[in-house]
Amino acid sequence: MKPVGNYNKISPELQAKIPKLEKSVTFKMLEGIKNNDPDPIERQKQPIFYSKQNIPMRDRIFDEFVKDENGNQVGAWVDIVVADGWNKNEPTRERLFFPFEPSTVFSGKFTLNAGNAKDAEIYEFLMLCNENSEAVTGDKRDTSVHPRFCVMNIQKESTATRGKIDEIRQALTLTKDLSYAQAKSIANALNWNTYTDEGELLAKVEYFAREKPGEFLKVYNDPSKEFKAEIKEALTSGVATFDMQTGQFKIGTQVITTLPTKDRTDVVNYMGNWFSTAPNGADVFALIQKQNKDKNMPTIAETEQITISEADTKAQANVLAGLNKTVTQPTEVLETV
Repeated sequence: MKPVGNYNKISPELQAKIPKLEKSVTFKMLEGIKNNDPDPIERQKQPIFYSKQNIPMRDRIFDEFVKDENGNQVGAWVDIVVADGWNKNEPTRERLFFPFEPSTVFSGKFTLNAGNAKDAEIYEFLMLCNENSEAVTGDKRDTSVHPRFCVMNIQKESTATRGKIDEIRQALTLTKDLSYAQAKSIANALNWNTYTDEGELLAKVEYFAREKPGEFLKVYNDPSKEFKAEIKEALTSGVATFDMQTGQFKIGTQVITTLPTKDRTDVVNYMGNWFSTAPNGADVFALIQKQNKDKNMPTIAETEQITISEADTKAQANVLAGLNKTVTQPTEVLETV
């Protein structure tokens, strides 16, 4: 951009901070709306909708290297503009720049090429202007201006894309041989409704793995997943109960632990961690597993009651009695909030 009148009077120091335009530079828009079309094919065609608006070619930036008449570096605001017409050192026609081709799907990315005079002017402006989140003005960028785009780091983006593909591949490989029991365990850990058809649940878990592979892998590899699944099962069937107001988690009438107020909206996750860390957590968990298993037996399902043998009754009494003799939780858990 050539200096004209009071416009584009950039200091040599700031000018030197603009990387040379070699071959091409790709920018990407930072604002977009996720495509929530129920059809996955349509979502794949255009995952994100980007607004088709021009990028203004006029701005006011702060050049920290500007010097006063005595040669002291004081900094100053400088007007920059890319114009296609001038009259008496004033721009008469600001260049209109649309970062997309007409009648095309805008991917949110646009490229400027070396060897093109117009592209070179626009590139210089974009590297300076406040709408670039990575403008060369650095911490002097006007933060009152909302950033709309930045230079795209192709190597970084490619690495992230490969990582995403690897995640999807790994997640789908795991779902290929996933059993119904495993799918139900994952669904319970996610606090989903598991009262559904076996094929439907398997399909739902596979869809989740495909759409959110990172979250799926996190749940799949969670060492407390089985704890959480059994807790969800116990709460659903009535083997265990939880009172939101008091924070008490019970088996029958025995209080196992009291959840702090901040954790009461996520009882499954909290208790999953509790069973894996509390001194007698394994014993109490074994009792819940046993009662969950008994609850799911056909004869018991018909009566909707838990039937425990005389031996099991004694074993349960011993486990629950042990709650009164051992420390069942960290000190802070015992506090009633």
